[in-house]
Amino acid sequence: VYLDGRAFPDMLESSSLGYSVGRVENGTLVIETRGLVASTYPPITINAAGGHSDQLKAIERYTVTPGDTPVLTLELTLEDPGTLTEPYVYYKRWIATPNIEILTDSCSDRPGVF
Repeated sequence: VYLDGRAFPDMLESSSLGYSVGRVENGTLVIETRGLVASTYPPITINAAGGHSDQLKAIERYTVTPGDTPVLTLELTLEDPGTLTEPYVYYKRWIATPNIEILTDSCSDRPGVF
């Protein structure tokens, strides 16, 4: 994710991860991704038929709500005129748990096993 104020290139080559630029708006990190290769395979399945077109644009907005228990909120907006009739909006929240220990991932001990 480029955070240096650059714009999207005029000629954007499609890739599986796309091209992402970010900025901060009123304390919210905004990341916009374009240039994704069309796919009928998850993880980005946004319609009943599955998949997305090469017109997909993803806008992620990350906001931290401070307080005794900070909360990180993601608002993800997917726009794809090739497969959607209106934007798809998804929300996710993560609540800080500072006194919880994160355990080691046991899968990392078994290469090739996910």
